[in-house]
Amino acid sequence: KNITTFNQHQIIMGIAAKAYLILYNVIQCIGWGYILVNTIKHHNTKTDKTLWDTVGSMVSIFQYAAILEVVHSLIGLVKTPVMTTAVQVASRILLVLICNYVPTTHNAKTVYIMLFSWALTEVIRYSFYAFGQIGYVPYPIGYLRYSLFLVLYPAGVFGEMGTIVSSLVSIFQYAAILEVVHSLIGLVKTPVMTTAVQVASRILLVLICNYVPTTHNAKTVYIMLFSWALTEVIRYSFYAFGQIGYVPYPIGYLRYSLFLVLYPAGVFGEMGTIVSSLPYVKEHDLFGISLPNKWNFSFSSYYFLLAVLPTYVFGLPWLYTYMIAQRKRFLSGAKSTPSVKKTQ
Repeated sequence: KNITTFNQHQIIMGIAAKAYLILYNVIQCIGWGYILVNTIKHHNTKTDKTLWDTVGSMVSIFQYAAILEVVHSLIGLVKTPVMTTAVQVASRILLVLICNYVPTTHNAKTVYIMLFSWALTEVIRYSFYAFGQIGYVPYPIGYLRYSLFLVLYPAGVFGEMGTIVSSLVSIFQYAAILEVVHSLIGLVKTPVMTTAVQVASRILLVLICNYVPTTHNAKTVYIMLFSWALTEVIRYSFYAFGQIGYVPYPIGYLRYSLFLVLYPAGVFGEMGTIVSSLPYVKEHDLFGISLPNKWNFSFSSYYFLLAVLPTYVFGLPWLYTYMIAQRKRFLSGAKSTPSVKKTQ
């Protein structure tokens, strides 16, 4: 009798699990079908809304829901490797987070490619799994499942890589907040306030570029990003070699020479980017706080940015003269050559 009861329990649990998996796969299929249709519609419709504004919330919902697939694998509901499933889901969620928090990706062509590839892949995949639970997969569904990936997987990877690349400035500049932490805890011997101001000014520019569309193709942004990127490649190479106690002379020379051009170019690009953002910031009252409110406080980002501009007039000469002094010490080859670990 106990064996019979146990078998009945197993049968009921099996039916419940199958019903749940059918429901889960059908819901995911419908969700991704909605995303696919609206991605195509957005591409063929003139609208002020970005693609991510149109489908981003749905992509987030259904991609976060895919965490359940890791659980399914973990508890043995489906026979897929836990680690493989977890890595695939985590990589997708990383892309969703990038798109949610880096606005410059919202209308990137690579995001269209990525979302179209994801959506079409998922509609077919979840259809395949749903039919599989009832023991019958129509041939066209199976054929598409094992044929379209030949195009969709490479297209999806291209779209994902392009989306990551389009967000790299934001990712690496936000990561520079760690440099303030390094200074704060004494990991490097640089003034906390100086480091914080430098990092904060860069982040301000990143936020402007993320939220002010009129800056995206401004020539000053090209100048700014080129100056930043070349400066940082040399600077971080210099610091990395410094940690092992040996800095190749060409790296040191570039560190204390190219700034003569790159610092003024960078400042010109930053000021130009701020200036190009002002009309949009003023028109949309971007990040503004108006009275009345419970804090009895108002803030105008437009006037804040106007106030920031003159700081470059005072900041550049100070930084420039400091680096010139460092350059003289480096080129002289004296014992007082700037210590990498102390000046990071």
